[in-house]
This record gives sequence, C-alpha cells and structure tokens, in this order.
Amino acid sequence: MKGLNRKQFDYSGNDFNTNMGKYKYLLFSFALLIGSTVCAQTGIGSCKSGFKKDGNTLFFSNTNGDVKIEFCSPTTFRVRSSWSRKFVEDEHLMQENYRWPAVSYKVTAAKSAYVIETSSLIVTVLKSPFKISVASRDGKVLSTEYTAGGLSHHGDTVACTKDLMPD
Repeated sequence: MKGLNRKQFDYSGNDFNTNMGKYKYLLFSFALLIGSTVCAQTGIGSCKSGFKKDGNTLFFSNTNGDVKIEFCSPTTFRVRSSWSRKFVEDEHLMQENYRWPAVSYKVTAAKSAYVIETSSLIVTVLKSPFKISVASRDGKVLSTEYTAGGLSHHGDTVACTKDLMPD
C-alpha cells in the first residue's frame, strides 16, 4: 500500500467522528425538512354527508374540499377535487369532448364506504378518510389509495397518491 497514509484507514480518529457529526446534523435537518413538507399537505378529509348524483357524475362533499367522480364509460372515470369548493370549467387542451354517453351504474351505501358498480368496475369510496379503490368485476384490485394517501394539496399543487397493483 505504497503512498497511503495510515490515518486514511483509521476510522477511530477525531477527523472521522467530526465529519460524522456534520453528516448526522445534515441528515437530521433534511429529515426535518421532508417531514414538515409532508405534514403540511392537506388531505381532502372525510365525507360529510352522502353524495349527490347528476347523470354520470357523483358529487361528494368532504371536510376539506369536494370531489366529483364522473363516469366516461363503464371502464373509465375521472376524479376531480376542489379545496375551494368551486370546480374550474373543463379545459380542452387534452380532452376535447366532455359529453359522455349515459353510463349505467349502481351505488350501494355501506357503513364505512360507498360501492359504485358498473358493468366493468367496482369503485369503492371510503368515507373516512375519503379514499378510492378500483377493482375489476371479478374482484382484482387495480388501484387503491388505502395505503398511499389519496388526494392532497400543498399550496396550489394538487396531488393524488395511489398504489397500482401488478398485472
């Protein structure tokens, strides 16, 4: 080991401990920053009272905001949220048509959830906290917010965190 200083391999020395103290401080500061950012996010809350049905759309009023679930077809739906309780007009940058054909669906109210069934999907909406799970008609879970977090916002940034199931 020609040219190497013994001090480079001696991790019991003061240089190593001093540097580790700096790293611990930086790591703690980073964890505190991330933790405060996560805690500052506001979830949509819990369902306050029932739902309103208007054609293909179900409207849910929650403690921190409102949610619309709109069925586009028996296999497709979209979820919109509003913390101000006012939904913006439909934009036409990605979607040109918002006139969906009538979709047949059934809503069953249970104690802790609403179960929405189309000919292809079973959409389960937990009431408290408001979270959505999607399964195929044969019961295979396709997507869920139960462990991931669901709808949230931080300032003007809206997020939806989901667990996607493997094929």
